[in-house]
Amino acid sequence: MIQSMANIQFEQIKKQFKEQDFYVGDLLKRNPKELQCLGFNVSDLDISFKKSQLQLSLFYKEVTNPNREVCDAFEAQLIKSPSAIYEQVSKFKLRDMEASLAELKATEEDAATAKKAKREEDKAAAKEASEAEAKDTAKDTKKVVHDEL
Repeated sequence: MIQSMANIQFEQIKKQFKEQDFYVGDLLKRNPKELQCLGFNVSDLDISFKKSQLQLSLFYKEVTNPNREVCDAFEAQLIKSPSAIYEQVSKFKLRDMEASLAELKATEEDAATAKKAKREEDKAAAKEASEAEAKDTAKDTKKVVHDEL
């Protein structure tokens, strides 16, 4: 019942908002020129809100004669990119990574050992405290027994 009341109130609030148009031409102009090498260009973009959901529609047009200079440079970059990625990865030495992992593992083991030692110290301290309490209780009991005699 509370949910339906809230939904009714939200529907009333929603009715107060009006549609607002905005210009998406700048978004269309910012499309990368390399898209034409893939055989299409974005011609229109539709953004709409329906039943509290966002709906995006992208319209395109086919490109039959793409700019050859742009496409050649784009294809050259695509061909070079795997080797460029490999060069970047090869700069990062595997040995450095193994050393870092070993250091991390050692740190984790040290932390686990420290936690275990702390637990053992806490157990020993608790045991000593309980033994001391037992001795105090035993002394009190003996005094009472002695006083009664």
